[in-house]
Amino acid sequence: MKALIWVLFGFVALLWTGAAVLAAELTQWAASELAAGGATAVAGEAVAQLPAWLAAWIDPALLRTLQDAALWIAQVLRDAAPWLGSALGWVVPVIWFVWGLGVLGLLLIAGGSHWLAGWASGRLRTA
Repeated sequence: MKALIWVLFGFVALLWTGAAVLAAELTQWAASELAAGGATAVAGEAVAQLPAWLAAWIDPALLRTLQDAALWIAQVLRDAAPWLGSALGWVVPVIWFVWGLGVLGLLLIAGGSHWLAGWASGRLRTA
């Protein structure tokens, strides 16, 4: 039972880490695109040039929809592009801080479950 708890912890922690890596990579990419050419460049050209690791997973029709949505957002936020680019740079450390809190929470849950499994096993042997 204890081994199952730690295997499950490892699996969930791996999924949590993958989500954090994906969020950090997408945030860094968006920040660099905003810094490179502003919101209009992000909406028009940069969205068409998705990172190579992401382009293989996105359907061309979905890409066109994403481009249209990005263009609309860029037109709304045109004046905030320089500030938004620098603000996105601060989001990556926040992502990793939240990741750390999540892993700590998972570790506490797994440790508590490990202790509880040992305690329940000891009570069953004495009964």
